[in-house]
Amino acid sequence: MKSGQASTEYALIVLVGLALILPAVFVFYQNAGESSEKIDQAQIEAFGTKLVQNAERVYALGPPTRIKFEEKLPPHVSGISVSEQDGLYVLKITTDTGTVTNEFAFPTEVPLAGDILPSQLSPGLKKITLAAAPVIAGKSLVTMNLKEDAACSDGTAQNQCSTATNPGAGKQIGLCFNNVLIENCLQCGCQEIITGTPILCKSDNTCRIPKISSVIPFTGSKDTIVTITGTDFLPGAAVKFGSASAAVTSIEENEITVVVPEKPSGSSIVDVTVTNPDGGFGTMAAGFTYVLSPHITSIYLTSDPLAALEGPATGGTSITITGLRFDPAITVKVGDNFATNVVVGFFGEGQSSLTATTPAGPEGQAVIKLTNPDGGTTSSSDYPTRVFTTQSSYNGNLIAAAQLIDPGFTGTGLEAADLLCRNEAGSGKWTAWLSSSSTAAKNRIADDKYMLASGTLIASNKAQLLNAESVPLKSPIIEDRNGEQFVTARQVWTGTYPNGLPTKYHCNNWQSGTGSYAAFYGNNFQSNAKWTYNFDPAADSYPDSCDKLKHLYCIENREEFTYAVIPSITQTIPATALELGGQSITIRGSSFADTPAVTFGGTPAAATFVDSTEITAVVPAGTGTVDLTVTNPNGKSATAAFTYNKHRIFVTSQAFSGDLITEAAAFGYSGTNPLAAADKICQGLADNAQLSSRWAAWLSDSEADAKDRVLDVEYTQLPGAPVAASKAALLNTIAVSLENPINIDETGNPTTDFVWTGTFHTGSADTTVCGDWASLALTGTTGYSFNENPAWTDAADAACSADKRIYCAERSQSISTPTITAVNPANVQQSGGEEITITGTGFVNEPTVKIGGVQLDPAAVTFVSSTKLTAITPPHAGGQVDVVARNPDSGYAKLAEGLNYIILPAISSISPGGGYLYEATPVTITGTGFSSPTVKFRHPNGVTASGTVNDYSSTQIHATTPRWIDETKSKQIQQATFQADVIITNADTGQAILENGFTFQYDKQVCEQVFGVGSCP
Repeated sequence: MKSGQASTEYALIVLVGLALILPAVFVFYQNAGESSEKIDQAQIEAFGTKLVQNAERVYALGPPTRIKFEEKLPPHVSGISVSEQDGLYVLKITTDTGTVTNEFAFPTEVPLAGDILPSQLSPGLKKITLAAAPVIAGKSLVTMNLKEDAACSDGTAQNQCSTATNPGAGKQIGLCFNNVLIENCLQCGCQEIITGTPILCKSDNTCRIPKISSVIPFTGSKDTIVTITGTDFLPGAAVKFGSASAAVTSIEENEITVVVPEKPSGSSIVDVTVTNPDGGFGTMAAGFTYVLSPHITSIYLTSDPLAALEGPATGGTSITITGLRFDPAITVKVGDNFATNVVVGFFGEGQSSLTATTPAGPEGQAVIKLTNPDGGTTSSSDYPTRVFTTQSSYNGNLIAAAQLIDPGFTGTGLEAADLLCRNEAGSGKWTAWLSSSSTAAKNRIADDKYMLASGTLIASNKAQLLNAESVPLKSPIIEDRNGEQFVTARQVWTGTYPNGLPTKYHCNNWQSGTGSYAAFYGNNFQSNAKWTYNFDPAADSYPDSCDKLKHLYCIENREEFTYAVIPSITQTIPATALELGGQSITIRGSSFADTPAVTFGGTPAAATFVDSTEITAVVPAGTGTVDLTVTNPNGKSATAAFTYNKHRIFVTSQAFSGDLITEAAAFGYSGTNPLAAADKICQGLADNAQLSSRWAAWLSDSEADAKDRVLDVEYTQLPGAPVAASKAALLNTIAVSLENPINIDETGNPTTDFVWTGTFHTGSADTTVCGDWASLALTGTTGYSFNENPAWTDAADAACSADKRIYCAERSQSISTPTITAVNPANVQQSGGEEITITGTGFVNEPTVKIGGVQLDPAAVTFVSSTKLTAITPPHAGGQVDVVARNPDSGYAKLAEGLNYIILPAISSISPGGGYLYEATPVTITGTGFSSPTVKFRHPNGVTASGTVNDYSSTQIHATTPRWIDETKSKQIQQATFQADVIITNADTGQAILENGFTFQYDKQVCEQVFGVGSCP
């Protein structure tokens, strides 16, 4: 190829390559520019967003909060500024690339301040400082700064300079943080935003600027007492609520107490500012809200202003609250629930009262809270204890003064003084500031704030009250109960040193009003120790004689409302009881507590707690209508009227055969006690007729008399007509007839018929009782229901197969029906004197026991439990006998042939009278009283061997003697002839012995067969 041609071709290739490359390069630079702009924009967005977010944090936390952070500032930023638009503050960041100018806006509600100089806008990483500034020109600001702190002459940061490195009375040079020139920052660093006059320093060389951490309460109205907590409060500090100055009542380094001033004009929400005397100040923005706050001066029960402030947990207690600024639409909460029936009344300027009904609440104290519609609120725990000086004066015999108010008063001198205080106060509970020889006044009052009735503070706590010797009271006690000031000073009985302890002189414990006794006193116009102990030898002021008249200091027993478990009675079942008592009733109501005390007309009754709505009690004896009272362990009680009735007696509307055990099955009876069967019939018919109470049959059997089954009370017919004034009147109808016959049945209808009784007019059992009311084949005694003479119970005998009625008498409770299941031991000696145990059910204390028809002396019977008795057997002939146990109400149990008296056997002869030692010899034993006997033969050394009984009768036993070689290996027995006792033992342990009754012969030959030749004598 030619060189010219090659050059041309190369040039063409280059041109083609450039044509392809140049557009790509253009596209690359164009995209790179756009990417750079996006990066710058993202950095600006991050810078502005972070600055605004941190500003909002600083503003929320308030001064002296500040934050430092780092963020990258991109190139081309030409300005950073803040403007206010429509109530918002807008942070603007301007960029200028030389060809294009852009603005980026970041709105916020936080007022930002501090212009950024152009010299601070160089690109790169910036250290930004944001600080919450104090109120300046009425605004709280957040200042911003992008400049590093200037360095001091020793190279340290400007905000850490000290007088050691910067001479000149502590003057700082240059600019401190946020570009404010700081002068006269005495020995302090520029670590806080400081404006105005020099600020005192703290021990760590930082500026002492007050800081508010809380305002409590943060709502209220004029005269509300507010506590401001925080740090670096100095004596003489001033407090403002908005532009209004508050009255400062006490200042401590971390706490200021003030009285809220009149609300300044403008918004109800104001800043609270504390300014120290050196000019340092701290502000809590929107720290207090003015509302129509109510004020409580007293709370008491509407029904009894002097009673304890309490009510039942079920609610419904009416309370009265007095105070100030009660809006007609005020709400009342007791604990966590709203009270009902709130009625507000007004009397005088600003004075208010209301009544309200408590809601239900849990047991214990409950704070009462009042809230006006605008949110103004107060509670029972907010108002201090009130103190006043009595208008009345008394000599030293305060007991006599109390008895003029309450003639039945019997308390101590201190209790009398308390009564005088309560009487003058008119409501609430009050204690006299008074000591006796054994009781100190300081121990009689609570630790609380104390104020006069007008609201003037006396002491912040009990310690201040007792320390008046060193620190005077905030105010003397110069007001009476109504807040009226005394014109001149009053002397006040106290008997109390400034420290609250008793003095030596106290008018003989405030029960002497003569000049022979003396007591110390105080002066109600004094704020120092003389308020309680007016002792001044220089002024010749000593204890005064007790015949002088002086006043009393009265201190409120301020208390919260207490929900107590207060019982109520709604019903008793049955509604009445019988005069003799003993009836079990059910008391229903609410708020019963475990282990209640129950009384009827003041007489205690045995009671059982079932649950909070039910108690059972055994009614004691009584007459007429009495108070039934249930008292919980907390001392709260409920009372209802309860009426005692006369006892009634009726004749059954139905007739029954003499086999009452069988007849009672229709009424659910399944036992074997005949009288219990009759009682079941009476009770069943009474229940069907809806007659409350318990009923027993007028009936006797072989074990019980009818007279023991009825009570000694007055008896009436069912309509109420009298029958007999007592049990004796029932039994004495030979001399005095019944007042009216027992001819009204359980339904109230009259009847004329024969009645089963088995009972003489004396009330004792007849012998004709239908075989204990279990037979149709015998006869039984009857009465006549129309008769008023003895024939009412003893008219004639009748065949037990005939149907007759039954008399039923009312009782407080059913007659018991015990049972006997066993007697142990079952066999006893005829001589008696042995202890037996009777087991069963339903035994009652003080039982009687009858064995074999013999009733035991009460000393011979012991009640162990409802299932166990012990008794000492009486002498008795041999054989099986009945055992009867009877409860005091005549209910009895019988175990037929329940005990066996041992019949002792006797041996008259044995035949043959001897036999060989090694043989079983048949014998016949003759005698008496043999019963399931066993036979034994006893060697003189006491060893016994059993014979075999082949058969027996009561007079003769056929038996076989033992082979002693089978019984024992004893050579002493087997190698000698001996006489053995013959022992007969019956199954019931009865025993007879025939001494030396049988001779066992020794045989040597047989012996050697057993023991070997030569081994037997």
